[in-house]
Amino acid sequence: MCFNKDCVKINKISVVLFSVTIFFTASIFIAPFLVGKGEVKNLDGSAWRVGYREKWDSMPLFPRLIYYFGDINCHQKYYRSYYINENQMPVCARDTGMFIGLSFIFLISIFVSAGNTIKNTVITFFYRKIRDARKILILFFLFPVPAVADVILQMLTP
Repeated sequence: MCFNKDCVKINKISVVLFSVTIFFTASIFIAPFLVGKGEVKNLDGSAWRVGYREKWDSMPLFPRLIYYFGDINCHQKYYRSYYINENQMPVCARDTGMFIGLSFIFLISIFVSAGNTIKNTVITFFYRKIRDARKILILFFLFPVPAVADVILQMLTP
């Protein structure tokens, strides 16, 4: 509870979003340890489709759910994935990075007070560093550039 203007207020929605994303982020790192060494490798599926139902159904419940989640949401190309415990992770390297990034952003946003506009929220996020709306717009358009470049490169390469 805050009794003075200097205390930190916690954004409850961000706590929920952080909890969900950190759960999935941790799960994609834990799941490969919960199945036998080398049991999951050389996956080459496609997104929005379950391609390895037989493989997942033979797993214990927790890794089964996480690998199903990865199978539905990710293409799972073996040459674009990390391996842990000699097992391919449930999602590719790009999705792993996005989960880590989302977890980090939601962690930071827990301590940022929301403004009534996106501009005001970003200003509170960067507090004293950025006050100019043009700089905020530049950041707003620059932040997604690596993700867009990655998508374009993946479309152009086999």
